[in-house]
Amino acid sequence: MRNPYGDEMAEQPEIAISRHWCAVLAVLFLAGISVPSVWRHAGEWQKADDERWLPVRELFRHPSPEAANLLREKRARRDTITRETPSLRDHLQAFEDRIEDTELRRASRRADQQWLTRRLGVGNRRVLAARDGWLYLRPSVEALTGYGPLRPEPEGVIRDPDLPPWRNGADAVVSFARQLEERGIRLTLVPVPVKVMIHPHPVNGCGEPVVHPDYLSLLVRFRENGVETIDLVPLLDEVNRTDPAFLRQDTHWTPVAMEKAAAHVAARIGRRPGGLEVNRVFLAGQSRGDLVGMLDLPRPEAIFPEEKTTLTRLLDRRTGRPLESDPDSPVVLLGDSFVNIYEDPGLGFGQAAGEEGASRIGAGFASHLAAALGLRLHVIAINGEGATGVRREFAALSAESLERKEHVIWVIASRDLLYSATSGRKAGVVWRDVTFSPGQARGDETPGNEALLIEATMREKSAIRDPAETDYADALYSAIFDELEVVSGAYEADRVRVFLPAFTDRELLPSSRYEPGARLRLQLVPLDDDAGASSLSRMDDFFAPGLVPMLARQAEPVE
Repeated sequence: MRNPYGDEMAEQPEIAISRHWCAVLAVLFLAGISVPSVWRHAGEWQKADDERWLPVRELFRHPSPEAANLLREKRARRDTITRETPSLRDHLQAFEDRIEDTELRRASRRADQQWLTRRLGVGNRRVLAARDGWLYLRPSVEALTGYGPLRPEPEGVIRDPDLPPWRNGADAVVSFARQLEERGIRLTLVPVPVKVMIHPHPVNGCGEPVVHPDYLSLLVRFRENGVETIDLVPLLDEVNRTDPAFLRQDTHWTPVAMEKAAAHVAARIGRRPGGLEVNRVFLAGQSRGDLVGMLDLPRPEAIFPEEKTTLTRLLDRRTGRPLESDPDSPVVLLGDSFVNIYEDPGLGFGQAAGEEGASRIGAGFASHLAAALGLRLHVIAINGEGATGVRREFAALSAESLERKEHVIWVIASRDLLYSATSGRKAGVVWRDVTFSPGQARGDETPGNEALLIEATMREKSAIRDPAETDYADALYSAIFDELEVVSGAYEADRVRVFLPAFTDRELLPSSRYEPGARLRLQLVPLDDDAGASSLSRMDDFFAPGLVPMLARQAEPVE
């Protein structure tokens, strides 16, 4: 049989190159692959011993702290992983992730991103840059175009054996509703539409709504299972006819849309007798959105001016201060950053708080809903934890506290409900069932007013995600300590659950490097006493309903 390509292949000309140019090209190639490595090792050598990371040494350091952190993350996502020591696979995966994190590469990537965004209007894998300066969270857009939560996603040919099984949001919501029903607690689910559902024109150019086919089916499924659901799409679509419903450079809604959503939810629920009276103060707010931060530009101000808006700050008429969460309230508000925006100064509108270091702005969804209901709310809102974290915190309340609860209002980004397995894992969203406290009285170990200073040994530590892959620039992580020695203050339990700073402005902090076995001196306060820290994104792999979550204001190794 004749080879149809034989003649053509035989006629290919030979390419000859002299020995001189072979040597030159070889030297250039070797320099290209060796200089960055030598440069990195030289730079790392200049750092302190506890910050130094030399690839040529770390490759043979097994198990490494990075591999241990990766294994913690895998075990938190999948219960069937039982190994205590990182495998060689864990070590190599963690090494590859760390080898990509270089100052040289980061500086080059940021400079490239600045040019691409400014000249070509290009985003990155986290941010979709659209027309007229509009930015979108790329996983949110992908959530509307993927398989969705109701259809099983086909598995790939090559599958990571450590990949966790996927539990969709619909099942978790229905399960939680039944848990509340058993305790006589009413649930109202409020999904907040994805930005592109209300503002599609900058993305598709035609203004046609971008709605996942499963969205309406999902709402029907909730209602068929007795889950009261408030669909905000018609309301925000109506708002958008006169005022933008979402910020141009941010994932979140505008103050106008948020205030009307709070009034709409309150009208559906009904005003309650609570005697709450507020004063309204109108403030100018401005912020460069969280999506600009995710672009990680060296000079964002050269491309994106700060976005200006007007906030309506609500102050308690009795105290003159922003409304605080009331743990004794019969109505609980669960939420994520859609609740915390305009409340948490760390989300971009801190200057509107009026005083430096203020813990609350008082112009967000929780404040407006409380004012509309006429009742103070028990607010559990954690950035990035609207799916599981807030339910877990609610389930950890004492039996006495749960008996006082009558109604849970759960505000959640609808993208979390619409993710398929692949897009959900990529976005870091995890749906888990929660276990309610088995009659334990949470709060028995709460320290008194005296400052608590202890020395303790870290036994377990939650996995810390790559700051570059998270939606929020600041985060905490949790750890369990034992072998407690109280230096000052009062604490009776034999263990303590502590939250420590993981990263700020997407830069890992020294406290993130502590490993199990470390002996630390900790200055602690209850996490809920610090309004700013209690709303931060958390990396928390533990369910310890008998232990009050504490915040480490200071942490240092014991010599």
